[in-house]
Amino acid sequence: MMHAQRIDYPVAMGDAALGQRYGGVLGLPLTFLIDRNGIVYAKFQGETNLGKIGASLRSLLATHRP
Repeated sequence: MMHAQRIDYPVAMGDAALGQRYGGVLGLPLTFLIDRNGIVYAKFQGETNLGKIGASLRSLLATHRP
């Protein structure tokens, strides 16, 4: 069952070429946390752990305030 999510950030779907640009994608699911400058801040492989992603996102936002 799919649930509606209120997402206020960009989400991208890629292909093989995009996967190569990010060091190769060997399996799914795969989540990247990318900062405003396009730098990969974190990579999460496997089942989504919202606690880890949230902690990384809070850290990224705290260190990259405009």
